Amino acid sequence: MAGDVTQASEDKSIEKAVWHYVGVTVLWTSLFLTGMAFERLGLTSSLFSGIFPGEVGNLRKQAAECDKNLGTVKLERDNIKHEEAGVRVEIKKLQDQLATHPQ
Repeated sequence: MAGDVTQASEDKSIEKAVWHYVGVTVLWTSLFLTGMAFERLGLTSSLFSGIFPGEVGNLRKQAAECDKNLGTVKLERDNIKHEEAGVRVEIKKLQDQLATHPQ
């Protein structure tokens, strides 16, 4: 009977140790996954930025590139409109010269 009691207490201590390691493993895994999720959403500083590329960082970079490209396109459009206005003035001058000096 005394042997059964010591065997039962040893089984319980082994069971407690196993559940302790399982619990610690689950805790650290959940903390790691939560950290990854926060980083991907951009809710943390750049703590994991070298390890896990975040979605928000990529989107900000793409938005900055699109703004730069839009600025370039707008500048080109303005330059073309300015050139077009200059060409229209030249055409108007030539038409006026043609009207005043018919052949």
